[in-house]
Amino acid sequence: QYAGGQAVVTITPGLGQAITIKGHPAAASAATLVLSLNEPLRVALTSSTRIDLVPNQFRGVIQNPITTLTGVCVGVATYIITAAEYGWIQRSGLCGALIAGTPAVGVAIVVPGTAAGAAVVDGAAAATLVVGSMASTGGDGECNGVMLALE
Repeated sequence: QYAGGQAVVTITPGLGQAITIKGHPAAASAATLVLSLNEPLRVALTSSTRIDLVPNQFRGVIQNPITTLTGVCVGVATYIITAAEYGWIQRSGLCGALIAGTPAVGVAIVVPGTAAGAAVVDGAAAATLVVGSMASTGGDGECNGVMLALE
């Protein structure tokens, strides 16, 4: 579940360490979870230390829903990827992205949008994430040129 994700120390000692999780055996929710890490701890942890386990952001990726994000936006699929497939997700540079509305060139676009999987003009809403800016004039329901900035 957490392989490829991060163990982030949120309460000292060890505050701020973020270490990639190599793997772990399956464990029930109330059981002790033993992590195998990709690198050694830089500061020894104690029973006072608290750790957030952050899953690999590319595991179980879904299309952005309408109105409320359910996770981190990881990029734009370069083609329709079914649940039975692996696929390519672009995070930066010029790409074609589904757009809702008709934003002008240079305008920041955000998710979630008004259509599932679509980006919209940045309305400065607190619950949105800027994913990039328009490289061409947007056409509602079209895939238009977007300069992604998710890295």
